[in-house]
Amino acid sequence: MSRRFLSLLLCCCCAFHAVAESVLWVSPDNEGRTHKNIPSMGVKEATFALLTEAMPGLDIRVVSANNNRALQMLEDYPAACAGNKILSKDRAQRYYATTLPQTVFPGLRLYTREDAAITRKLEAIQQNGPLLLSQVLQYVSERQFGVVGGRRYSDSIDNILHAPKWQQKVWIRTASDMGAGMMDMLLSERIEAMLEHPNSAYHYHQQLNSAVTLHSFTVTEAPDRALGYILCSKTPQGKQLSEHFNQAISTVSQTPAYLRAHLDWLPQKEQDKAAYLQLYNQIYGTGF
Repeated sequence: MSRRFLSLLLCCCCAFHAVAESVLWVSPDNEGRTHKNIPSMGVKEATFALLTEAMPGLDIRVVSANNNRALQMLEDYPAACAGNKILSKDRAQRYYATTLPQTVFPGLRLYTREDAAITRKLEAIQQNGPLLLSQVLQYVSERQFGVVGGRRYSDSIDNILHAPKWQQKVWIRTASDMGAGMMDMLLSERIEAMLEHPNSAYHYHQQLNSAVTLHSFTVTEAPDRALGYILCSKTPQGKQLSEHFNQAISTVSQTPAYLRAHLDWLPQKEQDKAAYLQLYNQIYGTGF
């Protein structure tokens, strides 16, 4: 471990010893397990563990709740935080957020079954230009576009999904199993399409041990990256907690361990990892 990192870590730890704090950490996963008891996306737990190691003065109580309930708890409790959250305009007003993200993911992709009729239709549309989310919703059957309740995809995507004209096309899943349960619905033909990050789709597809081949599409409205921030209560305690979490992220993101916590959950393709490394360096100012 370099002297520079040890110095940064000591500064981070000293800041927390000076302010003995406690936090209610709200996680969507039940002890790291999710739908059908398969492991959750471990990057959330792995990065959180590395951050808390750098914050020994913080007393943490972890509770499980789905997305909607987790965000409500940030408003109900004065010192509560939740990690890996997309920072929408609405959330930026309702909560304190870290300046740096806790997690960095590749951008959303649209997933269908390779053998599904909708896949052939979307491939034909894509030959004439970029695929729009509105085109996808036009062709999916009623209640066949899977959406995780309480999840923020992006401001532009959320506006489309919440538009009254598309409500009959959307199926909202509010259970705490989130992406894993939605992926299982796609693989078992209970929905026709869903949006997910490539690393999450790869992980849950593998864990569900399905022989079904997936097809992915680029959607124009989907950002090329997803940054998962730590959100905290809109209180003086929450503000202080978000600042200290941000200090920890600033320090620990410079280490190979934090990078590895992300790389371990990517598809095992060299081109995917090379592209991700460039994104990580850009976000955290590193030189890996």
